[in-house]
Amino acid sequence: MSLDDLKTEIAAHPDYKDLDQSGWEAKIEVRAAHLKYDGDLQHAIDCYVRKIPLLREMALDPRVKLKNPDDSLRTVAEILFDKGRARMKLETKIDSVIEKCACCLKEQELRKDGLVTRSPHNTDYYIDYVNGSDANTGVSIAQHWKTITKYTKDTVRSAGDRAFLRANTTWAQGTEAVDIAFDEDGTLDAYIELIGADSVINDPWSDSSDVKPIIDFEDGVFNLNASADDFWRLQRLDLRQSADTFGAINILLANNIYVKDCNVQDGASSLVEGATVATALRTTLDGCSFLDTGGPGIDGGTCDIIIKDCTITAGVGAGTTTGLFVDDGTIVYMRDTTFSGSFGNNDLSVRRSSIVYARNVTFSASGIEVIESGQLFSEDDDGTFEDHITTFEVGVITRDTGTVRGGGANSSAKMEPTSLCGPNRPLILGSNPLRGFRPIWVTAGSYTATVYVRVGTAWDSALTAAECYMKTSELDNAGNATRVERQSTETINNAGSWTALTTSISPARDGFVYFWVYLAEFEDASEHIFVDILPTVA
Repeated sequence: MSLDDLKTEIAAHPDYKDLDQSGWEAKIEVRAAHLKYDGDLQHAIDCYVRKIPLLREMALDPRVKLKNPDDSLRTVAEILFDKGRARMKLETKIDSVIEKCACCLKEQELRKDGLVTRSPHNTDYYIDYVNGSDANTGVSIAQHWKTITKYTKDTVRSAGDRAFLRANTTWAQGTEAVDIAFDEDGTLDAYIELIGADSVINDPWSDSSDVKPIIDFEDGVFNLNASADDFWRLQRLDLRQSADTFGAINILLANNIYVKDCNVQDGASSLVEGATVATALRTTLDGCSFLDTGGPGIDGGTCDIIIKDCTITAGVGAGTTTGLFVDDGTIVYMRDTTFSGSFGNNDLSVRRSSIVYARNVTFSASGIEVIESGQLFSEDDDGTFEDHITTFEVGVITRDTGTVRGGGANSSAKMEPTSLCGPNRPLILGSNPLRGFRPIWVTAGSYTATVYVRVGTAWDSALTAAECYMKTSELDNAGNATRVERQSTETINNAGSWTALTTSISPARDGFVYFWVYLAEFEDASEHIFVDILPTVA
């Protein structure tokens, strides 16, 4: 959709086509477009022109959950109901965005024609549910607003705007019977912010309170919703009792959302997630806690998420089915985070080609599920220094210091296959610091590359060269970057001594040699191999 297309649509819209200047000015004041600088008006218009076709496309076939927490398929009626509800949310947002765009365009026109004189400003806003009024301006303590949606939805926001919610105050969002939804975008240098007041840094009311403002959805089907909205920052909020199956926090096609020091708790059922992130880039959850969320504490699909310094607790009320659930190619970077309590399913479920990179993450005893080509790389696993675990659907690779080769590295890689491991789906230890070997730089010449392997306990049948082998890769052309792979041919000693797996390599130019060890056999859960992670080229 072009700007001209949108102008034509607005001109024909029954709500706007017969408005005179006074009617327009009344709408503009409600939307607070008259308080925006010229550049902010244009930024908002550009934002709306981008969003409207995207929101309409989203409304045609809204994304909803197809499975229950126990992996059973939801009924067609349940899926259609959720699609209808999602469509209503999006259509409400579309109407709001179109009206805001119309007001911004008219405000531009009035200024250009010299028909109005304005005193625009970017500013901080103040919201107090107990003492405020949405009839106020919101720009001072004496003029604080009552509702959060007055800031997020009803009025035009600019990059850099901030709203402070009074500490130790509860917003009856279920009684308000409306989502906390956004319409505008901030920028990389100036997020739009929604901040709970505290006693030290942000205390405009001089309350000296560190009790986070509570947003209570009161078991209503409402949530905090960012759909196609970029560069928002949420800080020091306590969200409770959502019954919305899209999550208490729902981030959909919204990029660069930063959630800092927020609490999410007391979901109404196992279908309610703490935070749902879908088809979104660079969502950050920093210092947040998720407790008794009902469904997964955090649910990610086709997105990337940074999780740091968070706690995810199963609790004993609504409970939590899974601490972190990711699928559809999601990538998660997680550090210094703790899972605790007894989850209904797992601490962590990694599915459908998703990858989780974890560092210094402590898990409970509820278990970890990695299926459907998911991958988990856990550095300093369970908060233990140098306990490294890599989990695939076909097996687990762990750092082991109990079985090491004399003259080799001070630790080995223990490779434990699952029943899914085999010739077509081997367990692989590769040239990646998170997976095992570091590549070796060599000059052009002829060499023997070696990696040492041994069995843990004797296998029923000795591992053949087709069941356990090394591959190497070297540059094979002095004039370009093409490579050749070579494969070892040795059979693994089944008596527990180290076997040297070797390849003869002849790199044609200086460069790295890469190493992989493949285990393509499973006999039973007790059988595994150890790999010396210090390869040699000589």
